[in-house]
Amino acid sequence: MPEDFSNSEKDQIADIVKTEFRIQSIESEGPLIIFHIVPESYNQDRFSLLFNKLEKLNLSLYNNGKYEILVTRKRAGKRFSYIKAIFLLLTLLSVLYVGIDYSMTYYPSTVFPLVVLNAVIFFALPLIVIMISREIPKFFIRKMSGQKYTLPIFIPNPIFMGSMGLINAPGEPYKNHKDQIYSGFFSIVFGIIVSTLFLALGIAGVSLYTGTTTGPNSSISVVNLPLLYQISLGKLLPARGALDPMALAGWSGLLFTSFNAFPIGLLDGGYVFSGLNPSFQKNISYVFITIMIIIDLTFPSWFILPVLILMVGLEPQQPYSSGFGSIKKGNYIVMVITLLLMVVGSIPFPVHSTLPSIETIPVVNSAIVMNNNHSHANFTISIINNGQITVDPAFSSNLSLPFSVKSTTGIISPGNNAVYYISMNVTSLSAGYTRILFYVYINSNFNTEHFTVLKLKKSTDLITDGAQISSVNIGKNKSFNYTVISTASVNLSENVYVSVPNGMGYNVTYTGNGNVSGKLYLIGSQRFPLELIGSNTTLSEMNFRIDFYSQLEYPVTIAIYNLTYNGSILSISG
Repeated sequence: MPEDFSNSEKDQIADIVKTEFRIQSIESEGPLIIFHIVPESYNQDRFSLLFNKLEKLNLSLYNNGKYEILVTRKRAGKRFSYIKAIFLLLTLLSVLYVGIDYSMTYYPSTVFPLVVLNAVIFFALPLIVIMISREIPKFFIRKMSGQKYTLPIFIPNPIFMGSMGLINAPGEPYKNHKDQIYSGFFSIVFGIIVSTLFLALGIAGVSLYTGTTTGPNSSISVVNLPLLYQISLGKLLPARGALDPMALAGWSGLLFTSFNAFPIGLLDGGYVFSGLNPSFQKNISYVFITIMIIIDLTFPSWFILPVLILMVGLEPQQPYSSGFGSIKKGNYIVMVITLLLMVVGSIPFPVHSTLPSIETIPVVNSAIVMNNNHSHANFTISIINNGQITVDPAFSSNLSLPFSVKSTTGIISPGNNAVYYISMNVTSLSAGYTRILFYVYINSNFNTEHFTVLKLKKSTDLITDGAQISSVNIGKNKSFNYTVISTASVNLSENVYVSVPNGMGYNVTYTGNGNVSGKLYLIGSQRFPLELIGSNTTLSEMNFRIDFYSQLEYPVTIAIYNLTYNGSILSISG
């Protein structure tokens, strides 16, 4: 509790006050002296001069807006000093943690030390620069007024953002409303400008890396931009996804700066509105803290900000000089601009999970292999990325068969497609048909494709007389002749299976000894029966003509086999 003033001290203080103002009367209430001044003598510049003179005597000077000047001793100690230090440390750790966590997904193939380095350079440092830039106006306004700058309370947010901005907690009030209003206003303006700069640099790809979302457990979500920024980028929907870490830093800065523009208590927006009547300003704080809480329902980690605001208090801080008369027109303009900045930087639904939109198209989804001669079945699929995020698919199957995947393009950018070649080791499969479920993962979402493998045992009763390209060759449409001869002296019931790329049309015409049908029109990989009649004196044979209708040049495989999967195959390269 400050000591009471002695009579000599009162006289000394009164003499100093008289150098700047005409005094009507003086009251003394313990450690407080109240000077009632002549209204016509009040001047804001003279108040600042008087403030500087009394500050040298370690005295505080206040004006309560009633043409009264109050003088008291300065209080010792630093306000919130330990709390500030703790919250500053927590915020720095939070920023670093978020940067590393995000970079581990954004740079999935990078060694951990390099991930940490990228997190520091492209996320942590830009976010710290944004927070420092917001304090620069306050530092210089304090310095120009001859006051000491003190740190605010920084708010950590370890969920996706790193920080929720700050709550002002100066060691002493500003000298006047003008300093207080413009320190809050320019803090918001600087934060918006610098955040936008980092957002733009990040979107431009400053980190020289395109982020990917890979399967099956990537954590990258879709990030919404403020409406104004989406319009300026010419892209309303869908929202931008997988932001560059620097862009994410700018995005976070936009968010917490817009929150700090709310006209609540000790936030920067509260400083801007400090020129209003104190009771009216407090009512505005109640209204906007309610709005903030409602918005926070869309992203619960934001609740840390209103909770700390309520702990510190909604009481607006008043400067040493409250001034007299109505608010100036320029201050009203500043208040309106602040509300606009609060709106344009706000994002009601900032982050949402999204199922990457991909389309898988089987190109070659069937294979014919001869037991002991072939160990691998080869398939081809095309993957189209219809989403907003660059994707790097992962693969698995329902069978424990080793496989490898190759692609000439690697990761797939939004709107593009890539062809993937799958080579699957089928040595462990038994003869016959096997249907394989093949999964294409993006995050925890997946598409399913079906692969068919026909595995045969080599027949000793069938001879195939290679395929020959006939004279029919219009464009890439081709015809092949195929002869099958049975050396058995018994009737053989055989099947024919043609393995072709998806979408390739063909028809089969065949003739020969025995009960055979005429012309068949088939599309895709299908089976159809035929019968070879053997005899003791001649070899039974059947002649095929297969006409393909396609612009594709993928290999074609033809098989003829019986019910025990003994048979012969012929592969034709397109």
